[in-house]
Amino acid sequence: MLTSGSTEGQVSKNAGIHLKREMFGCVHSLSPCLITSLALPDFSSRGSLAVLLQSLPPRPGPSPWLLVNYLVILAFIGLAFIAYRRHQRRRARALKAIGAELGLRLQPRGVVGPERARLPLFKFHRKAHAENILSGTVNGGEVLIFDYFCPTFAEEPSEPILQTVAAFRFPNAELPLFHLQTRTFLDKVPEWVRRLLGARYKDVILHSNPEFSRRFLLQAKDVNAVRSLFTPEGASFLETLAETDWFVEASGEWLLVYRRLVLLEPKPELYREFVTKASGIASAIAQPKVMGRSP
Repeated sequence: MLTSGSTEGQVSKNAGIHLKREMFGCVHSLSPCLITSLALPDFSSRGSLAVLLQSLPPRPGPSPWLLVNYLVILAFIGLAFIAYRRHQRRRARALKAIGAELGLRLQPRGVVGPERARLPLFKFHRKAHAENILSGTVNGGEVLIFDYFCPTFAEEPSEPILQTVAAFRFPNAELPLFHLQTRTFLDKVPEWVRRLLGARYKDVILHSNPEFSRRFLLQAKDVNAVRSLFTPEGASFLETLAETDWFVEASGEWLLVYRRLVLLEPKPELYREFVTKASGIASAIAQPKVMGRSP
């Protein structure tokens, strides 16, 4: 059995331990303030602040640094969006001036005729669309010059497809669906292999111009209709093109001409050259067919 003296001694000892803990807690909480108030030679004010933050006891809940990280990320996203919008406005102003020089009107965005016609270029991705559309007439025919935008199918974020496209309309024409591009080494794969892999188009060989068929890959669903569309004169004109990245596709009233992954800088001389070459390609292919149907 404990005596009263021993009980009082135990209580006094416990009280002393509790007092020491409170004093240690006060010293621990005041130590960061004392550290940051001292002019330590090896610590700058920023270093002293870091010591202060590290010395603070942890609080329940998410770390305040997590909120700081989110705010920094949101700030970068906001700045990137502002920079992108400024770039778009500058490009639109420059293209408006170029369009006025070429006799074309600028429409910042909208659904263009080839998009409604569901040509392969716009069937590639559901979010593919046209921007900065210059519309008017060139050599008496309706034409649209626009920036083509299409996201990619890559899982990781990657650069979208951007290129300048010229779309020519031939009213009341029924152009067969076809796709024309320069041949690459991948196109040397036999046609039956490509069909096994899911290709939906057939190769069109121009027997009257073997050099054209050697240089270009022409594909279509209706081979005979497309073969009759390409005259010897038109095929010979296409052979004179110096650039090897021209693409052509057509269906119904519309024929598209563009250089793969080439988005023109907003300079008048570049647009004049592009429109001249693209209209020459369109006329070499479609004009004889349209003229042949005229009464």
